[in-house]
Amino acid sequence: MRISRRASLLMFCVGILLLIGACSAGGGTPVTPNTGPDLSNYASSVEGDVYKDGGPVTSGEVFVYDLATLELFYKADIGADGGFLAGINEGQYLMFAFSQAGWQQPQLEADFSNYINAEAGIEYRIDLKLNRDLPSGDELMFGFVTSADNNNPIGGARVSAGGRTTLTDGYGFYAMTVPSGTANFTVSAEGFFDLNRNIREGQANGDFYDSPFFELNPINQIGGSIGGIIRDIYDGAPLGGVRVTLAWPANPDFLPITFLTNLGGEYRFYNLPEAIYKLYVERPGYVSGTRDGLVIKDQDDVIINQFMHRDNEGRATVWGYVKSASISLPVSGARVTATNPLLGSHLATTGPVGKYEFMYVIPGNYTMTVTTPGTGVTYYEAASTFQTVVPGDNQVDFALRFIDEGVLRGTVTISGGGGGGFAFPPAGIEITAEKVGGSLSGVKFRTTTNGVGIFVLNGLPMGIYKVEGMIEYQTTEVYSGTMLGVNVSSGQTTNIDLELILN
Repeated sequence: MRISRRASLLMFCVGILLLIGACSAGGGTPVTPNTGPDLSNYASSVEGDVYKDGGPVTSGEVFVYDLATLELFYKADIGADGGFLAGINEGQYLMFAFSQAGWQQPQLEADFSNYINAEAGIEYRIDLKLNRDLPSGDELMFGFVTSADNNNPIGGARVSAGGRTTLTDGYGFYAMTVPSGTANFTVSAEGFFDLNRNIREGQANGDFYDSPFFELNPINQIGGSIGGIIRDIYDGAPLGGVRVTLAWPANPDFLPITFLTNLGGEYRFYNLPEAIYKLYVERPGYVSGTRDGLVIKDQDDVIINQFMHRDNEGRATVWGYVKSASISLPVSGARVTATNPLLGSHLATTGPVGKYEFMYVIPGNYTMTVTTPGTGVTYYEAASTFQTVVPGDNQVDFALRFIDEGVLRGTVTISGGGGGGFAFPPAGIEITAEKVGGSLSGVKFRTTTNGVGIFVLNGLPMGIYKVEGMIEYQTTEVYSGTMLGVNVSSGQTTNIDLELILN
């Protein structure tokens, strides 16, 4: 990069370069230490921001429930900037956030924005919105309602306390505020005996109360279910993130229950009374469908598999290039993924010019990650970005840093002649560092000297280099200098003095 020679900027630029060198001398490019939780024991992670009314929530907690067991899996603090980070494994999870500023009502979120279908080895991002206030003097209650007979969730159950009522979702989860000190809860559901329970017995008051499971006893061994797998009709692939809604048309008092398919496209509604039901299936990027006349008898387990047709109108293409951040060198064989917690993942590998492409992507928010080949030695750090994919064409490029980076810093001097038409100290001289041997052998990194003849090359992969400087006059090489065997180490700054001699 050429530095302006205006006198008013000269000392500023020199100071900046000297500061870079001073910072680099202790360990190359400064790295911000990771002060977050240790997630090394988890197969995946999820991060995001918690906000309310357009601004960040600066305190509180995020509860992560494993929907396979209906148990609390992880609890993360909300940071002062509104961010959170939690560990997860492969599976399906419910994210529930709350603070003194407010809370969520997950079962009323039409887009299931707080549910996640997680694969191992993928970092996910979910932003959580608090859509309810926590009134002064109220307490927040949340938990699950299950059947005492089979431990399966009861969807559509009514939870009442302190003159207020809410409904459980397809996973049996509920959340509600009640006046502080409320003790008596009533829980009811079609086909189950009502439950009256005092939750305060032996418990302390607090700003919130994560209640024990409410378990209802079935009437006449009620326990029928409807379940199955939703697939893409074109390739048979299971579809995660499908909203499957169960209705009982003949019973106006039965409110429809919605379930969300997991990564395997699976769904199941438990603890259903005898009745004739109707299913609705919908997912972004697909044509919605229905199934009528589904007869459920006592303790029946009915399998209803469904295929969905793609709606390719409005889908997106995502493409781009993966290159080195230090030089415009394409990275081939890199693995690029685009993941959405509900819509699944796309995978592509870069070609010889570093290009990748995804087609027929459903518009939405995706976490995009690129990693370099895992065989042999991996030279580049993984990179990740949060990308909003819109219908049509989306270009997302990646510039990767080397894992083992060092810094080369030097001072250039000229000897063997008068000043002539050249600046002394030398300014704007091109410096080339060519890697010798090993991976990337022959690749050249370039920069220019500043106003006092200092150059800095950041982001060099560790190894041996040949460093050259040259001054030309009307395409003729006038001054040149070469230094062989310059060793650049990971996380270190190598200082050299390069002398250019009159040819």
